Amino acid sequence: MNNGLNDLVNRWANTNKTIAVVGDSIYDQFEFGRITRLSSENEQVSVISIKSRKESPGGAANTAANIASLGGTVTLFTVVGEDHTADNLKRVIRKSGVNMSVVIDRDRPTTRKQRFYGDNIERFCSEWQER
Repeated sequence: MNNGLNDLVNRWANTNKTIAVVGDSIYDQFEFGRITRLSSENEQVSVISIKSRKESPGGAANTAANIASLGGTVTLFTVVGEDHTADNLKRVIRKSGVNMSVVIDRDRPTTRKQRFYGDNIERFCSEWQER
């Protein structure tokens, strides 16, 4: 980091102030592997053999996690559904050192984005809304 940014982060980390982040949060999943063949159902679709996975907070939760990683005290205010994706999202948010105030909306799903990478190329990105 340059000196100006270092000074700002150090001053900010040494205060007793909490930063509020308000917004939609996303459970991000990344799947990494190798393309092993083409689908027998559609020759234009690659089949990826998954070798590793990564998960992280996305959307407003990503902003809050970045603030926490710089030493800031942050509280995230967000809405999630009542589903398994919300449980995973809250777990990765807590793991990143972020305090949360979560409203559960039973009428909406929690957003989950999955990205599949095969041979270092993003092949597919989906937004999952379970119900």
